[in-house]
Amino acid sequence: MIHQWMKQGRLSSVLKAMVDHEERLRPEFRFDANHAYYVLGDVYFRKREFRKAKEAFQRSLKSWPHDVEAMHALGNCYDALGRPKMAERVLRRAIAVIKSGETGVSNQVKWDVMVNLGNALLDQGKHDEAVSIFRRIGRLDNDVGRIARENLQWAKLLLVGKAPGRR
Repeated sequence: MIHQWMKQGRLSSVLKAMVDHEERLRPEFRFDANHAYYVLGDVYFRKREFRKAKEAFQRSLKSWPHDVEAMHALGNCYDALGRPKMAERVLRRAIAVIKSGETGVSNQVKWDVMVNLGNALLDQGKHDEAVSIFRRIGRLDNDVGRIARENLQWAKLLLVGKAPGRR
């Protein structure tokens, strides 16, 4: 039922089902805390409650520290909270886990993590490193590659001081 409500955008229904009045995870969801907190983080992120989303993804990672998708989501929270250095730290940790082979993740997740790392670097003024990442990912013939190519153009403009406003 939870996943169906998520697909329907019934976020309040998900919250009512999963947490009590004190916003604690209900007992029936505690057996899979990693997944439950990930879902809660997703709900809060969609509701633009980024601090609560961050806390939920952190709790998800306490349950399974090698969850690359939870690290990716946590990095997105830090980005939304204007904390690109923290986003970089978490996304680099995700890349280390991916490279270690400790967890199986899809290529899509790997590419998404890389693009978001490039964005976190851009936000910190680390344009050269961001350009390098966007060049690698930009070779892909898919939506992530297209996004990386767009971000590469932005990063190049930043390098020469000709970028208008924020992306």
